Amino acid sequence: MALSLGVVGCGVIGPKHLDHLAGYAPVRLRALADLRGDRLRDAAAKYSPDLTYSSGAALIDDPEVEAVILALPAEPRHELALAALRAGKHVLLEKPVARSVEEVDAYLELVRPGQVVACASARFRFLPSYAALRDALDSPGLRPIRQIVHEGTRPNPARPATPPPDWRLSFRLNGGGIMSNWGCYDLDWLLSLLQPDDQPTEVAASWRGVPAAIESWVAAGSDAETLVTAMIRFASGATIVLNRGEYLPVREARNATTILGDEASVSCSIIAGSEPFTVTRYDEAGTGTSAFWSEPDDFELLHRGAGRDFVDACIAGREPATDLRRARVIQSITDAIYRSAREQRSIRL
Repeated sequence: MALSLGVVGCGVIGPKHLDHLAGYAPVRLRALADLRGDRLRDAAAKYSPDLTYSSGAALIDDPEVEAVILALPAEPRHELALAALRAGKHVLLEKPVARSVEEVDAYLELVRPGQVVACASARFRFLPSYAALRDALDSPGLRPIRQIVHEGTRPNPARPATPPPDWRLSFRLNGGGIMSNWGCYDLDWLLSLLQPDDQPTEVAASWRGVPAAIESWVAAGSDAETLVTAMIRFASGATIVLNRGEYLPVREARNATTILGDEASVSCSIIAGSEPFTVTRYDEAGTGTSAFWSEPDDFELLHRGAGRDFVDACIAGREPATDLRRARVIQSITDAIYRSAREQRSIRL
């Protein structure tokens, strides 16, 4: 029997979910909701739901909606998430899962047995390159992982004719800046490479806000960071070093990860591009390198995996790729990164 699905938010990310779910056999698209009538009309014309609602609250009140995708920034999403959980709906939360650990805890208190609650931060783990990476990490010499260094940075774009949405660099609206927007993806992906029971114990971080020279590039009042550098220690002794930034005065974008084991390392990226993924090992010449993945990832596949995994989890009664407890760990690290940067000291978890 098909899952009766409602989607709240028909702006940017909602249609990305709908592109891959509207024609997905296990889904009955029951309803769409958006505060903006033009967006709602356009989405309804394209995806043909049974009904449309002018508010997310009205969609959640629909007794025939079994599962809800909340495709909104964190601030307007919070009360809707609480309402959907109280109503017993299955819920897919867009990233970041929340603005704080306290908000995640409020969700956890409401979850009932059998209720599926997922976060879309798992997107990069549905790419083909990720499966190849996990296989490579199971080869000799790479476990236990000792250190992961991950960099995802982007140069400043040309001045936009219209500033990007105000939530992108807002603690009030989205819980932060680049760390909330993209760092949650990084952490979801990076944590999945460690042993499942390994726990973060300490975070030390620094950050940079919006430089005065490019204030006109972003929404007025933007108060969040454009660069985060963090070191995260784990109970096993492993460390993750994360450098994530945007609006930077750098020559080119960087998307690179090095995973160091005892006798070998992997060079890869969170999304495969033109550079092959490689393993480097000790040998008689010092080290030797071989490639194990060389196909670029299709960026559009990012938007298929999380939604379909959520639907399949609802139907099968299993946990999704990133459930609330995993999302809470990600949010706890994010909160500690922000606190460490503000207080200029390391934070114990």
